[in-house]
Amino acid sequence: MSFFKLFPWMAVPVVIYNILALGGLAFSSVDAIRLRLDTDFLTIPVSLNASWNVTPGHALICCAVIMLFIEFMKSRSISSINVMSHGSSIFILVVSIVEFLIFPAFATSVFFLIVLMCLMDVVSRLTLLSAFLKSSGD
Repeated sequence: MSFFKLFPWMAVPVVIYNILALGGLAFSSVDAIRLRLDTDFLTIPVSLNASWNVTPGHALICCAVIMLFIEFMKSRSISSINVMSHGSSIFILVVSIVEFLIFPAFATSVFFLIVLMCLMDVVSRLTLLSAFLKSSGD
């Protein structure tokens, strides 16, 4: 159970994006990663005349939303494990921001949304921690 609480789940979409972005090439171009993220890999029929085309970018954002939900559920209590997990979440956020700002392959809307979700994770944990400290100080 402590692995579940300690592991930074927002690292999963960041690592998957790193694999897609680098994909054997040291520094992929923005156009190459956009093509890789926007190519349909799954088509689901939703009605007689329509189909839902899923791209790796869509699937990655869906994965990030699920991981963010798991992070929100983890941050409901305050313990030493959660504080350590918060530190690793801050590390993931900093690494993601640096990748977004420095490497051209990470300058996509998909990765920007993942970075925003990492930011939401860190801010929500800081908010809960400060609320806990205020309530315990009264």
